[in-house]
Amino acid sequence: MSLPQGSLWLIKRASVPDQKIEITSTSGERFTAKYIDISDPSEFVGEVWAREKELINVKQRNGTYVAFHSGLKQEKDEYAGSWYDVWGHSGGEFSLTKLS
Repeated sequence: MSLPQGSLWLIKRASVPDQKIEITSTSGERFTAKYIDISDPSEFVGEVWAREKELINVKQRNGTYVAFHSGLKQEKDEYAGSWYDVWGHSGGEFSLTKLS
């Protein structure tokens, strides 16, 4: 299971402005995404896995900047959890909600 290619998602993180990302490719459980509406060239690479619960894990990379986002599916098309980055942000709330 993966996120649908071409779908738009709102990514929210504590202490960072909300942004939109677009899923650019999918393969099995894996997907890639990019920001839309801003010039940040970050690449997102993620996976969605399911058994009793559905789990998402997303790595964001922009040069030497790296952040990890992990969460569980809350409702249809919404994931929530925590995120961490190499700048020292830790444990901040994270959510990913499908827009279209």
